Amino acid sequence: MEYWNGSCPLSGISSHQLLKASHIIPWSHCDSDAQRLDVYNGLLLSALWDAAFDSGLITFDFDGKS
Repeated sequence: MEYWNGSCPLSGISSHQLLKASHIIPWSHCDSDAQRLDVYNGLLLSALWDAAFDSGLITFDFDGKS
């Protein structure tokens, strides 16, 4: 939450009830706990954008652009 300033970078939503921590590399595919907990392996997204990301409807490049 702190890394993302407590809000979704796409929508600006900051209500904790509407935010989800989304992992870029799913936990089941991570090689270690360190990779699972790496702040750079996560996105703080609103529920809508999280669902779109998990479904593959949106992606991001290495610069964070969708």
